[in-house]
Amino acid sequence: MHCDILDSFYLKPNGEVPCEDDVGEHLTLGIIENSDSPWSPTDFFRNENFIKIRTAAENGQLPWGETCRACAHLQPRQWHSNLLRKKIRKLQIEPTMHCSLLCPACGNREQLGRRKGDRTMPLSLLERVLSGFRREGYSIDYVEWAGQGDPLLHSDFSKLSGLVRHYYPKTRQRVITNANYDFQRTIGVSFVEDIVVS
Repeated sequence: MHCDILDSFYLKPNGEVPCEDDVGEHLTLGIIENSDSPWSPTDFFRNENFIKIRTAAENGQLPWGETCRACAHLQPRQWHSNLLRKKIRKLQIEPTMHCSLLCPACGNREQLGRRKGDRTMPLSLLERVLSGFRREGYSIDYVEWAGQGDPLLHSDFSKLSGLVRHYYPKTRQRVITNANYDFQRTIGVSFVEDIVVS
């Protein structure tokens, strides 16, 4: 049994690291404070929630029962692997919770009502996370800019993507957007290889 959370990482603007799937996004696996002190991903992955996920996967069990059963990322027939030792397959970043649309099936409004802390990611938080991964030798296959808001509504989106390029120059970046923006103004000369219109 394999869970994608053991090879991916999802960062919210308030520092929450939730489960990746929509059905499990209410599960907070840990919180990264926005501070000046160095952050250690290795220590972070030793917290009780990640231990619970690894232990359950090793024993063919679901760490959060019915929530896991409804997850689109659960692979019950795939062999368990824990890549978080030094590799992040996908780093998903939600730069902002703001969106220009009100799609009926989106969980944005519900999360805006209950989410505490920053709704727009500070550059310093992302830099703290990226520098921690880099310092401890983690590789990142690709970065996906997506979440409950539209990434291009972050006023410093090009600076965020520039931070990724600074710390991980060979890592591919993809933005998922509703595309209702002036791309020259929002993306400009940023370092995005793929744009997915959703």
